[in-house]
Amino acid sequence: MNERVIGAVLLVLAAALYIAAAAALFAMFHALTVRTTLAAVESAFGTFVITILLLVLARRCWGAGKKRMANMA
Repeated sequence: MNERVIGAVLLVLAAALYIAAAAALFAMFHALTVRTTLAAVESAFGTFVITILLLVLARRCWGAGKKRMANMA
């Protein structure tokens, strides 16, 4: 595959991961509306960890995609 195509795929993947992270962040805030405190905290913390992992992965994909796109220019 061409480096430019791989770079574009990585950028699209990063965008999808950012969207998934935003949805997970929304789910975290929604989990805090549960009446049972322990369940809300457990769910919110787990979703927060997933959000952080998605953001880290998206940032790495974005950087790799930009790097591959810059190498072609």
